[in-house]
Amino acid sequence: MLEESGGGFDVIVDDGGHSMRQQQTSLWHLWRALRPGGTYVVEDLQTSVITRYLDAPTTTADRLAEVLRYEMVEQVHLWFPNLQQAVVGPGIVCLIKQPTTQNDGEWGEPSVQNFWT
Repeated sequence: MLEESGGGFDVIVDDGGHSMRQQQTSLWHLWRALRPGGTYVVEDLQTSVITRYLDAPTTTADRLAEVLRYEMVEQVHLWFPNLQQAVVGPGIVCLIKQPTTQNDGEWGEPSVQNFWT
């Protein structure tokens, strides 16, 4: 899909998998496909507390909480280059990318293991 479309999406709503690996893999690949100024929504985060979905070393909710903590100390770029704002609600997080045309930073090889561990 990303190769065909070329990315540059205005809005991405991740209403996909419930497992931690599914959510984290989607976020890893799709964040880079979001245009500057775009919005990325992750929902179904309540699955981070349901045992049958815990198939990764860290839950998606815990990783996003870590991102929010880093945002407060202005080091969020370690996970999300050009993150402008994060809005949190029950079971959902909305990530808004900065409206810039700058490079998204060096991501290295697309690897969920590198990104989330």
